[in-house]
Amino acid sequence: MVIWLDDTFKPKNSDNLWVKTASECIEWLKMGECTTLYLDHDLGLPDETGYDVILWLEKTLVKTENANIIPDEIVITTFNTSAQKKMFNGAMKIKQLCTALNKDVEVSFHRKDNI
Repeated sequence: MVIWLDDTFKPKNSDNLWVKTASECIEWLKMGECTTLYLDHDLGLPDETGYDVILWLEKTLVKTENANIIPDEIVITTFNTSAQKKMFNGAMKIKQLCTALNKDVEVSFHRKDNI
């Protein structure tokens, strides 16, 4: 399953699961079936961002040492330049933790208008 988290930009691929809140994204991630995760930062909500998903993934991974919930690929798509770096660094930390658990995770940044 491919999850696309963004409050305004609809994924070009209609097979992608489009979610608009971090909470909804996390609920789908809990199922452990996500292979690719696209993350925007600014979600139009004052108390939820795409970075919250990164923090949840990292916290859950550290707590459970279960890399099965981590997608094989995490793609940062936000236009918010200050958030790009923070989210990318968080995703790289997840990649590092997964490597220690023998799981490969790809991390990248792509402009959502080019995907």
